[in-house]
Amino acid sequence: MDNFNRVIRARMKANGLEGSIDSGLRTWTVDRHREERSLERIWAYRSDADIETVRRAIGNDPVRIGALVELAY
Repeated sequence: MDNFNRVIRARMKANGLEGSIDSGLRTWTVDRHREERSLERIWAYRSDADIETVRRAIGNDPVRIGALVELAY
């Protein structure tokens, strides 16, 4: 996970992005899910102890939540 975090930090810095590694990792996770990558593969790259961490990040995708709210109204 440390190597992956270093890559995310370096990419964020190179692109002028500020924020925590958590926000960068969350964005990376949601982007991969939107590209229809498998949950298991995303989990493997992230090296989280529990796949539920990935499910929560995907479940909190603001675009997905916005689409659900739009359907409700």
